[in-house]
Amino acid sequence: MWWFSRWVTLPLGVLGGIVVFALMALTVVDVIMRRAAGQGVPGVVEYSEVLLVVGVFCAIAAAQIRGFHVATTGFVGRLPLNARRAVELVGAFLGVLVLITMTVVASFAAWTSFATGEYRMGIAHVLVWPARAAVAVGFAVYVVEFIHSAVLHFKHPEDEPDDELELAEKGVLL
Repeated sequence: MWWFSRWVTLPLGVLGGIVVFALMALTVVDVIMRRAAGQGVPGVVEYSEVLLVVGVFCAIAAAQIRGFHVATTGFVGRLPLNARRAVELVGAFLGVLVLITMTVVASFAAWTSFATGEYRMGIAHVLVWPARAAVAVGFAVYVVEFIHSAVLHFKHPEDEPDDELELAEKGVLL
């Protein structure tokens, strides 16, 4: 595992897991309070929205390095090797372009949110910029991991399974 994954991506993934656990605990407390006292935790919906975004986007790059994103091999896997490589290269290039665009847009949105003091209106006034910043950081780290995994994929093609039977044995195909 390279240093970026170890010191940036995986700690962000752990932070995402902790945030999702906190969200779950907050929901449990809210349900218990609603049952016991007839009134839940004030602002739980607003905080839940922000926490969910932070949890998901902190962990998105960690899912990339662990191979948890959905991948389909049905069409591309049946192509001859050179054609498959060409399609995969074009797909990787387009993926990087889309991810960089999303990172730039999310970064501008986070900065604008921070500069204007944007908040979620409701029972509680919850600042939105931490969620927008988590989206920008999550996409930025995802871009790095996506490029790294694409480079490894193209440098070491012998690591790929050759056929659908081998993929099925590894549990990739259902």
